[in-house]
Amino acid sequence: MLKRRIRSDDVVDYLIDAILRVYFNLGTKIAELHAAKLLDVSQATIREAFRELEIKGFLESIPFKGTYVRSFTAKGLKDYFRTRTEIEMLAARWAFE
Repeated sequence: MLKRRIRSDDVVDYLIDAILRVYFNLGTKIAELHAAKLLDVSQATIREAFRELEIKGFLESIPFKGTYVRSFTAKGLKDYFRTRTEIEMLAARWAFE
């Protein structure tokens, strides 16, 4: 059975790529409305993507202030991608079985 990608997954991928390419500087505030207009999606889609990016450690939400690109270290990124690679390899093995 194929999993259908939802629009927020595309937004998450785009924003991770933009953050890693330093399109958004570390500590930069990202406004929900601006991001929705930029990517031509609803604010609900942006909110969902922001939550996912916060869980993954790319964004930080500060109540009554906004959402910011989280500062991170090279070691933190290396650990993140190493962990993600291991999890995806494990998932692939389980799917193959």
